[in-house]
Amino acid sequence: MSTDNKYTKLAANTLIFAIGSFSSKILAILLTRFYTSVLTTAEYGEADLITGAGNLIAPIAMLAINEAVIRFVMDKSADRRQVFTAGLVTTLGGALVLLCCLPLLGMMGTLSGHTLLIFFFVLSNNLRGLCASFSRGSGYVRLYAFDGVIATLTTIIFNVLFLVVFRMGVVGLVAGTIAANCLSVLFYFWAARLHRFIRPGSLKKDVFAAMYRYCIPLIPTTLFWWITNTSDKYMIEYFCGLDLTGLYAAAIKIPNLLTMASAIFYQAWLLSAVSEYEDPDERNRFYSRVTQTYFSIVFLLGMGILLLTKPAMYLLVHPDYFTAYEYVPLLLGSEVFSTFVTFLGAFYAAAKKNIMVPITILMGALVNIGLNLWLIPIHGPQGAAFATLMSYLVVFIVRFVDVQRFVKVKVSYPVMLLSCLLLGVQGYLVFRPGWQPYAIQAALVIVMLAVNLKHLMPMIRVVLGQVSGYFTR
Repeated sequence: MSTDNKYTKLAANTLIFAIGSFSSKILAILLTRFYTSVLTTAEYGEADLITGAGNLIAPIAMLAINEAVIRFVMDKSADRRQVFTAGLVTTLGGALVLLCCLPLLGMMGTLSGHTLLIFFFVLSNNLRGLCASFSRGSGYVRLYAFDGVIATLTTIIFNVLFLVVFRMGVVGLVAGTIAANCLSVLFYFWAARLHRFIRPGSLKKDVFAAMYRYCIPLIPTTLFWWITNTSDKYMIEYFCGLDLTGLYAAAIKIPNLLTMASAIFYQAWLLSAVSEYEDPDERNRFYSRVTQTYFSIVFLLGMGILLLTKPAMYLLVHPDYFTAYEYVPLLLGSEVFSTFVTFLGAFYAAAKKNIMVPITILMGALVNIGLNLWLIPIHGPQGAAFATLMSYLVVFIVRFVDVQRFVKVKVSYPVMLLSCLLLGVQGYLVFRPGWQPYAIQAALVIVMLAVNLKHLMPMIRVVLGQVSGYFTR
């Protein structure tokens, strides 16, 4: 495949995922104003802790099998029935184990009264994740994108129903996600006819073994990711209370815009990274160009989000939550390096060399825990945000060096360092209370664009070609 065709395929897949994911995610972000209006800061913090616990348990309960499903179903020689059945058996088996462990979960403070809610959240989340991974890996990218929109709309409908009509509070917020996940699973089974791929009687042990060898090293990664991403909220609750936990959870919504945008690209990038892995020379050139372009896009998006932070806080959250803007600059910086870490994870997936994935994340988790214990009692949520930033920076550096063992990726270090400096200066301007120098911030964004323009041009040309081709057909 020519280089232009590779970029075209990557851009086309990114556009499809953007239609299905970004529009729906933006709609969900906009509803933060609604959620923060009907829930107190303490209730919002409690709901965030419940879903955080569910997001930790979910991949552990299913042995991260969805990661193996999407990778193995993409192989040209894959037996899709074997892959999907192995994923379904593992998911349901993990749910039974979790059901037996609920009494232990009930011993955990804030979560003690919500064990069944967490169980159904995990089960519905895992079943939907399995169906989505299989469909995406099988090439049903448009179906996957469409489900993203439908799932968001149904979540909104159920949340409004449970929070406003039935006034179910924290339970209603989580139950809305569960109900939407269940409808999404039914949609996948109907639209992709997934029942065709269920063949438990003919499942081969070697398929199980190969998939487990791939995904089991990712289980510790899940735990370490959770420590890096979520454990700080539990520490904030312990040291500072649920009110500040709620403010911190609200602040994360702004940097999450960057995570959502990068996740769309990553979904398309993983497909390209796997399909282009076989030719070493061409692979290295293609990977290097995409990597530098991706880094440039993320830096530019990060500065754009910082520019809009305070206006966005006015629009997205209730006035009681507005002071959460103080945590955004450091959290945005951590999200920048988090997206870089995730992007580099595609290299491990393409090479099927996952052993270093948990090791790199463990390093970040240890940094995160140590800094959290030191800084949160002194600086509160701001200390947690700084700890998260430092942990992701460590993981990024280690991963970038490590992937050079099997993929020779080249980037412009002066551009990277200058981009980090510009992002840091703008973050300081946003953090300052009172008057906001928006003109200076806008000038910094323009400088960032100029610094990275050379590396943005390949993708810009492809996207413009796609758009012009669409209108001239």
